[in-house]
Amino acid sequence: MATTANALDDLIKEYLIYRGFTATLKCFDVDLKNDKSKSFKVENILEQFATCIHNTDITSLRKYWKYFDRCFFSQLGHDTYKVIKKLEGNLLKLYIIHCVQTNKMDKVTEFFEKYASELHHEDNWKEWFALPFMKNPEQARSFSICFTKIWQDSVLLSLGNCLETVFNNISLPTLLNFEKEKSKFEKLEEENVKLLGRLASYEKEIIQYHARVTAEKTDAACQTIDISIEMNHQERLKKSKSIEPSTTNTKPKFGWKIFAGNKDSVKTPKKENNKPDGKLDEKQLFRSSLDESALRRLKQLTKQNSTNKIKKTNSEDNGVINKQLNDDISLSSTEGDEENVVDVTVPSADFYVPLDNNKDVTSDSLTLARSNSKQETPFIVLSQDEFTEHNASIISCRFSDNNNIVASLDVSGIVKIWQCYPAISAQSMVTLKGDYTSLDWVPKLDGKLVLGKGNSVLSLYDVNQKKMLWETNINSKFKRVNCITSSPVSATAAVSLASDSKKNNSNQQQKLIKMKQYPFHTPKSSREGCLCLWDLHTGQKKTDLTLDPNPVCIHSLAYNHNGTLLVSGGADGMIRLYDIRNNDCLIGWHGHSTNVLDVKFNPDETCIYSIDASGKLAVWDINKVSSKIAEFPLPAGSTGIYDYSNTGDEIPSSHLLACDSEGNHMMTCSPSGLMLYQVKPIDSMEEVMHLVSRCSEVLTLDWTSSPNCSTAICGTRKGTVQISTLLKR
Repeated sequence: MATTANALDDLIKEYLIYRGFTATLKCFDVDLKNDKSKSFKVENILEQFATCIHNTDITSLRKYWKYFDRCFFSQLGHDTYKVIKKLEGNLLKLYIIHCVQTNKMDKVTEFFEKYASELHHEDNWKEWFALPFMKNPEQARSFSICFTKIWQDSVLLSLGNCLETVFNNISLPTLLNFEKEKSKFEKLEEENVKLLGRLASYEKEIIQYHARVTAEKTDAACQTIDISIEMNHQERLKKSKSIEPSTTNTKPKFGWKIFAGNKDSVKTPKKENNKPDGKLDEKQLFRSSLDESALRRLKQLTKQNSTNKIKKTNSEDNGVINKQLNDDISLSSTEGDEENVVDVTVPSADFYVPLDNNKDVTSDSLTLARSNSKQETPFIVLSQDEFTEHNASIISCRFSDNNNIVASLDVSGIVKIWQCYPAISAQSMVTLKGDYTSLDWVPKLDGKLVLGKGNSVLSLYDVNQKKMLWETNINSKFKRVNCITSSPVSATAAVSLASDSKKNNSNQQQKLIKMKQYPFHTPKSSREGCLCLWDLHTGQKKTDLTLDPNPVCIHSLAYNHNGTLLVSGGADGMIRLYDIRNNDCLIGWHGHSTNVLDVKFNPDETCIYSIDASGKLAVWDINKVSSKIAEFPLPAGSTGIYDYSNTGDEIPSSHLLACDSEGNHMMTCSPSGLMLYQVKPIDSMEEVMHLVSRCSEVLTLDWTSSPNCSTAICGTRKGTVQISTLLKR
């Protein structure tokens, strides 16, 4: 029961985090710490009783006992309750004995003053009222056994056994009954496994039986062939004795055929006998014409049929024909220059002979053919199109809330807004030129796009009216808007700002623009930054979020489904989880040794995915935050790019991973296209599909999915945006 209670406590915590009930979660944690039943762990309960006795705190001891009496013991029957009362009396006597042994006679006197009126009518307590007035009670015959360690240990042991029995037999609430259902299910699974094992053994026996029967038929057929050959040899040997020596130079010719289907005769080339004595060895001639290797091959193929059970599906496509052998051998021959044709027929057998007789049909070749067949992918690619208006590498491309419009941003700071459904527009609807570094659609404001610049400017653009609604400066200290993420339930955005150059790295400011892979950077060279919440209705800052222990640049942000939790990944390798209702950082942990480039909640919000600069993808348990479930390496070049300009600015690629709506599949970037992985169960990651990019390596992606059809977009290094429409199988 203790195991069940602990598991249920974890489930409740997970649910509270999922719903965003952080205040309830804190209260629940406090109640768990003060839990008197100790999650039904008997050893912890006994330890609490022993603590009260050793501290000579009779008030706490009685209060703790009354809690169990009220919650558990009161549900027992009358006979059982008598045993419980006897245990209570022994526990109080143990308290008195401990007071006497520790020379705390004042505690003994206090005990009898408080509870004399309650205990005087019980027969087993009458002698104990004289104990405070005895000089050596341990020598008294009535009390000597109570001063032994055996009796004292037996009291606590009896209490523990009683509690264990009570916990296992009391009526449980509905939530705690799931353990019993789980046990039933496990037993059913074990029975199913046993039955499947028995079924497999029966199938194996049936296969062996059929193989044995087929082998016996094959042996009978081969014996018939040998007998018929011997009989014909004897018959022809008799005829050859009547041939005169003068005619020994006659060159007999023999041929043989196996009747197959239409039973057309197959004639072999003529063979000559050059025996010097002039007598024909008919048996030798016959076996030379009826090639022994062919006969051996016939037996071998028949036996292979009995063991491998090869079935014919299409004789023309597979290059095989069905050889049905009859149950008799007919030999017809003529003398002189006429051709002798031997017709060989044996009992029929169901096997198939390849058209190319130089190749054997084996089970290994069939297995290899099956393994070379294409594995079915989870999605069918219906179409792939490209948007090619950008002239620089794409660092962000995002679907609008209705999935009809895409906003794409390149490394030169140009934003293009274009239509992707029902067809890709030939030209962009809007082109915004400026030093833009990040963007995101606002779900609660239809057709609104929030934009960030490299000069610490935040703005809101109306795509429908094609005008800028407002533009404001955020922070004079941190120049660049590094990352923007809009809340799914309100007109609020989390905005990350970063300094315009890295600390202690002035040499970088003198370098020209240079594209490199992000893994060359470590948290030691990370820049400072800040994180704040912004009201998109008014264009005013709401509050700052703490970045302990040091202000650091945040590369990635993600909300949960109801906007109450926010997860961030920073250049210091830390992952932080915020409660947005209280604007409080719940927890932060060092998840990676390098920069964290992207973080995401999985769709059912039971875990967090994170990608770092070294190309490692980590899975974190949201219920036991900072507990890593698994870690997987991604293909080299899956972590985007950085732009080193003469100002030292870095423009990272954003959104390096995405999940489908059901949480069964994950999509990531790669140098050759989009990689699709199966991520159920949660601690596994198996590649199931590869969407090849026609242009160059993929730097950023977005994926909008529905139960049946979905659309994926990816931005490439060459400045194209590829759109793939996928249909679920």
